[in-house]
Amino acid sequence: MDIGRAYTYMFDDEDWLKKLAIGGLVMLIPILNFVALGYAIRALRNARDGQALPLPEWDDWGDDFVRGLLITIATFIYSLPAIIAILLGVVFAGVFDEQACMWAGYCPGILWSILVAFITPALFLQYAKHDSFGSLFRFGEIWRIVTDQFSTYLVAVLMVAVAFIVAGVIGSVACGIGAAWTSFWAYLVQSHLMAQLQPGTPAVETGAGI
Repeated sequence: MDIGRAYTYMFDDEDWLKKLAIGGLVMLIPILNFVALGYAIRALRNARDGQALPLPEWDDWGDDFVRGLLITIATFIYSLPAIIAILLGVVFAGVFDEQACMWAGYCPGILWSILVAFITPALFLQYAKHDSFGSLFRFGEIWRIVTDQFSTYLVAVLMVAVAFIVAGVIGSVACGIGAAWTSFWAYLVQSHLMAQLQPGTPAVETGAGI
């Protein structure tokens, strides 16, 4: 897995500044920010197909919006058990005045949230492969993405987490506004890392293994 390439490939595009600037502006606007997620899915496909410059043009706003919306809905559905568990813990703690009741909901909720965060990158790869909302709930296929190359997937997810942490730190320097651009960059990092997990993916460049 070429981790360094995933962090920097976007800057090789001669129009990288324009494309990332648009992405950051889109990320700033609620609802419209779904377009940026759809764009990241197209970047994943381009990297998967071995394009040397995977950043797409900003020329498919409607479909990108739908893709981003659907993957957000799917992620929310996966998160529902955690939300319900935490809410029940709060309610029971209020009714019975017992902190144990609150933590009985918090602990399973937090654990489930971690699991959802762990498989979310796989959802992006699954959607990029099939381009259908239903495919996001083919649990067997998604689980195989995670387990077939588990050590590689784990490294990829950790590197995605690092990218978002870096994005948050750097973005906060600009009073939080810069986080829109750095978060968009982090999604592009995720796209490339997930593309490298696709069996048979052409090599974008000769990369270092992990």
